[in-house]
Amino acid sequence: WTASARTLKRSSREPEDIPAATDFTITRSGSAGVVITVPPTLLKDSRIRLDLMKPEYENTRTFTIILPAAEVDRRSTVYLSAPRLKLELPVRAVNSVEVRSLSRREREQASVHVTIEEARGPEVVALLKRLPSGWATATPIYRLTAKIISGGQEKELTWLAERITLTTKFDFANLALQQSTLHYYDPTRDIWIPAGFFTTWSTDAAFDRPGYWVVLSQTV
Repeated sequence: WTASARTLKRSSREPEDIPAATDFTITRSGSAGVVITVPPTLLKDSRIRLDLMKPEYENTRTFTIILPAAEVDRRSTVYLSAPRLKLELPVRAVNSVEVRSLSRREREQASVHVTIEEARGPEVVALLKRLPSGWATATPIYRLTAKIISGGQEKELTWLAERITLTTKFDFANLALQQSTLHYYDPTRDIWIPAGFFTTWSTDAAFDRPGYWVVLSQTV
């Protein structure tokens, strides 16, 4: 089915956003996930907002956005709003070397899949055991993945060309938590390291690469 969205474009005369109605294709992926397909016609140097602030998405923890690879060099940004998170995705963020190395014809037949999810399960339990001493989680652990699918083959993107911003579910209630810092799990070293950028007042976390992320706060 389709969901109503808004395409917002910048005018040279008027800096305010100008809304226009359009459609995204949304399909369910399992019991707690959705897949959002963005058609090429929307990615024309536009600001595209998708509003999923609806009761049926209250328990949705995994969101996959599918972008046409031939259009990820555009100055477009996709804004996803859902009950558990908000995502700001500049499409140029996934215009990585893995995408740019394809021929024009290959890009026209390829797609880039970006997935953001609240990580759960045994793997998260193991990651929690790796937290640095004196730090506690102030948000869920999030997992960001990005891959290009071309000619039936998948290839993971190792870095982002621009930062992707996630508005997190930050814990303001625990007054014992101080000095909140965004951390990335480095699988090669098997440790959490400070990375990216976190703004406490807005609870925005900026990711510069795929992988596991969490905001940690020092305990008193």
